[in-house]
Amino acid sequence: MDEKESKSSIHQIEGALSRLSEVTLKQAFPSWEELSTRSLKYPDLYEPIKKSNAQGFSNVTKVWFGASLLAAASLSVVFLLSEYTKFTPESSLASSAVGSETIVQEKPAPLVGKVAYSKGDISLQKDGTTESTSIAKNQEIGIESGDLLIVGKNGILDIVFPNRTWLRISANSQVKILSSQSFSFSSQQTIEVHSGKVLIIADKLKKNASLSVLSGDVETQLRGTTFSVAYDGKGRNLVAVRDGAVSVKSKNANEPSVIEAGYQLAVVLDEPSVPAKLLPKEDKELKALQTQATLTGEADLFKQYARLELVRMEDGREYRGVILGQSETHLQIEMIDGVLEIPIGQVLETEKIR
Repeated sequence: MDEKESKSSIHQIEGALSRLSEVTLKQAFPSWEELSTRSLKYPDLYEPIKKSNAQGFSNVTKVWFGASLLAAASLSVVFLLSEYTKFTPESSLASSAVGSETIVQEKPAPLVGKVAYSKGDISLQKDGTTESTSIAKNQEIGIESGDLLIVGKNGILDIVFPNRTWLRISANSQVKILSSQSFSFSSQQTIEVHSGKVLIIADKLKKNASLSVLSGDVETQLRGTTFSVAYDGKGRNLVAVRDGAVSVKSKNANEPSVIEAGYQLAVVLDEPSVPAKLLPKEDKELKALQTQATLTGEADLFKQYARLELVRMEDGREYRGVILGQSETHLQIEMIDGVLEIPIGQVLETEKIR
């Protein structure tokens, strides 16, 4: 189509659009004289606009004026926020300025444990008191920072914390929970053995989390393991590890000793010996604790879901827990140590065990 034909087509379309439709032509519209005599149906919508006494500004002035208002508002907000943080002691956050950056420090919350199992003569001494309270068998009581636990002859006490740390205090032991606190994504715990023995199962700790055991001048730190610390109260320590690894640091040692799974280390008067193979007695105690923790965790899962299942893999591995569901590629199962996704193609069979 050339330019002349294009102009002709445009004129035809414009002419068609300029003609009124038949429906419009059949309508009877009132004249202006008739409309001017009618009363307003919604008079409130037609109130006259009051003349403003505001002074007008040029475009450039408007830009500078708006920027000034925005800057003033920003400074006001910053000032109010800083004053609120400064004068609000109930706030859970404490801020400190470093150069041009602001570091926000989160205040910890108490990480309170509960008694999972108890037997024998056991007493609890709260922080700041000298009176001891007896703990009855399987009594519901919270264990928190500052608590001193005294387990007598033939006694045993199991404590479970919300971060899934399991603490067993053996007979003839005095153990103090120096600190037990939690943050949004981590936890920090310090346990002091005055005398006796503790066995601990702990999940792999998250970033910035810590769990330490103090016994005399020896500190044992872990990142997720099953281990025990025995201390006679006179300078002899024995640290035994069944799973994972721990770091043992004595007061006079330049570097900590790392104890791997299947080994134990004796520290006498702050002098560590050479790691030795884990003795059957220590291994048996730690295995018993693992079994107890597993049975308790599975009982909690069964109480919640009213079922317990076993998933066998082609490579021989087994997972015990509750199957929550599956996607096209993975099976989701909740176990005592969290939720795990398993590739369906590697699953040999599933079985209901309870």
